[in-house]
Amino acid sequence: MAQARKKHKVSPFLSEIKDFSFEGISEAQLIVYNADEFMQDEQFDENKLKPFDLPKSVHWVNLHNIKDLGLIEKVGSHFHLETITLDKIIDLTQRPKMEEFEDYMYMSLKTLWVNNEDDIETEQISFVLGRGFLLSFQEKDADLFDEVRKRLRSNKGIVRSKRSGYLLYLLLDSIVDNYIQAIDFLDDQIEKVSKDVIQDKQDDALIEIEGLKTELITVKRNLAPLRDVVTSLHNGDSGILLSDTVRFIGGIKDQIISILEEVESHRQILEGLTNIHLTNLNNRMNEVMKVLTVISSFFIPLTFLAGIYGMNFEYMPELGWKYSYFTLLGVMVIVPIGMVMYFRSRKWF
Repeated sequence: MAQARKKHKVSPFLSEIKDFSFEGISEAQLIVYNADEFMQDEQFDENKLKPFDLPKSVHWVNLHNIKDLGLIEKVGSHFHLETITLDKIIDLTQRPKMEEFEDYMYMSLKTLWVNNEDDIETEQISFVLGRGFLLSFQEKDADLFDEVRKRLRSNKGIVRSKRSGYLLYLLLDSIVDNYIQAIDFLDDQIEKVSKDVIQDKQDDALIEIEGLKTELITVKRNLAPLRDVVTSLHNGDSGILLSDTVRFIGGIKDQIISILEEVESHRQILEGLTNIHLTNLNNRMNEVMKVLTVISSFFIPLTFLAGIYGMNFEYMPELGWKYSYFTLLGVMVIVPIGMVMYFRSRKWF
């Protein structure tokens, strides 16, 4: 049988007729800074591309929407990015990775945050790090790096005296902070569910527990590859990422490992809560069955007596007795009372 051939996607950037029509507003920012100066352009577009004085300043271009292929191509052409890199930027199905080219380093990863509906939302971010510039391409219009912009604007610490590699470190640190915030949010949710389960207050707790398990899986599935990427950055011998920045990357790697350990700890807690909840359900069912069994036990002898004296035999000794009816009623009262006393003596209820 002939082996099926793998279909390769044709790069839109290599088409002879390039149709880069884009409906909507493509939001992009340009930030240029050095130790003495800072400039921010919130309405950056391809018309503002010009020769940058890269050795003297750091240029950060951040694009919020990767659907604008025209702008991506112009930015890529301006910074001499290869076509394969542009294809990776717009490919949302790839796993997080880090690749180094001759003049720049490419990195893709997944980030997440808790949105206004208290749901965990994910997106892909690609970085291109070069000597004197950093390009970031976000899948969605989410402002994840506002704190970094504030630090650059206010010139806090050493950020403006460092090169583009240090800026990449700050952005990675912001991404990891989002993971930490997501874990803190899930921690609060787990604590709430834990109280409800232990106090047996919530009948549908299992649905909420499974939902939290799914969100933990989402965190782990996106964070574990990021750990591998950061580890490659920390261990790699890159001429683009300077050695004084590599030591900061090590701190991010330790944070990621700590978060993954916390995710595993939360997963085990949820497994325990699942067992407790199922035990509570079984205990509740056993209580119901015990009550029904006790009630049935009361009526078994009464049904037996009623069955005997409900038969239509002509010759039954008690039928002719004057007090037989009241005696039978008395026996029917005494029998359940005796059974209750016996059950309580055996501590059956």
